[in-house]
Amino acid sequence: MTVFNKEIRQLYKGILGITLLLSLFILTIVLIYPQFAQESAGLIDLFRNVSFFTDVLNIDLSLITSLAGYYGMEFEVLVGLLGSIFLAFIAGNLIVKEEKDHTAEFLYTLPHNRLSILVQKLLAFISLSLMMHLIILAVAYLTIKLSSQEMSGSDLINLQLATFLCHLVVGFLSLGMTELIPGLISNLGPMVVIFLYLMNILDNMVQNVPLIRWLTPFSFTSSADIIQNHTIDWSLVLSNFSLALVFLLLAAWRFNRRDIQT
Repeated sequence: MTVFNKEIRQLYKGILGITLLLSLFILTIVLIYPQFAQESAGLIDLFRNVSFFTDVLNIDLSLITSLAGYYGMEFEVLVGLLGSIFLAFIAGNLIVKEEKDHTAEFLYTLPHNRLSILVQKLLAFISLSLMMHLIILAVAYLTIKLSSQEMSGSDLINLQLATFLCHLVVGFLSLGMTELIPGLISNLGPMVVIFLYLMNILDNMVQNVPLIRWLTPFSFTSSADIIQNHTIDWSLVLSNFSLALVFLLLAAWRFNRRDIQT
C-alpha cells in the first residue's frame, strides 16, 4: 500500500484543515440557534417575501423553526456545497498532480500496475473523506448535547451520511472527467460541482422534469426532504453512484492505456 500511504501523508493536512474550519462553522451555527429561534418569526416573514429564493434552494420555512431544520439548512451549504468544492478539487488532482509535478515517471516504475495505483489513491481519498465527516458529526453531536439542545440522532446521521455519499460522487465524477478530458485541467473538479449544483437549482425550479434529479447528487442531500421523511432517498443515491462509477471505470480504462501527459 505504498501509494495509499503516500496519498494519506500528502492529503491529510489539507483535509484536516478544511475539516476543522467546517467543524468550527457547525459549532457556531448550533450555538447561535437559540438566538436565531427568538428572531425566527421575523426571518420567516422575510423569507416569505422572497419565495422564489426559498423555492430555488428548496427551503421549507416550516422546518427552520426547529434546530433540525435550521441545522440542515446551514449544513447543506457549509458542509455540502463548500465541502464538495474542496474534495472535488482534491479528487480531480489525484492523477493530474503526478504528471504536473513530473513525479509520474517515478510513480509508474513502482511495482504496482496503474489500476492498483488508481485504486490506492481512491482508497486514500475515501478514507480521508470519511475521517472528515466523522469529525464533523462528532463536533455537531457534542455541541448539541453540551448546549442542552435537542435534535433527532437519526436526522443528524442521515444528513451527514447523505453529504458523505454526495462527496464521494462528486469526487469520482471529478476524477473521471479530469482523466477523460485531454490536458492537465487541475481545476475541473470545482467546475463539476458548480454544474451539478446548478442542475439541482434547475430541478427545484422546473418541477416537471424529474430526470434532472437523477443526475445530480445534490438531489439526495436536500435537508428538507431528509428531515421530513427521516430517511435518504436511496434510489437517487443509486442513480448518481451508477453514473459516477461509469465515469470512473472509463477513466480507469483510459488511464491504464495512455501515455504520460506533460
